[in-house]
Amino acid sequence: MRLEFDDGTLLLENAPETVPYAEWDDRVDAYRAQAYRHRALLEWAGQWAESDDQATLQDGFSHDVADAARAYPDLALTPALQIEPRDYRVSSRIPAASAAG
Repeated sequence: MRLEFDDGTLLLENAPETVPYAEWDDRVDAYRAQAYRHRALLEWAGQWAESDDQATLQDGFSHDVADAARAYPDLALTPALQIEPRDYRVSSRIPAASAAG
């Protein structure tokens, strides 16, 4: 199965009929799902990795998934403007920080 982002939805190529959250789209002969279901679809397919590395019953039913929906570049967010706090905000923060630590 291949997941691909297409015009605000996920296009699921070669998906089985049992795929959840998806509806058949005759225009492209594939299933479509709403894009916010991306993680749920990966969990269903057994491809979502949690950090505890604990095997579950779902692991026995995993599907091969090519996830092209995540083929977007990383977004670098850097502030365009640096705003310094006002004096009364800086001075009120210092006693609390020194008491904590």
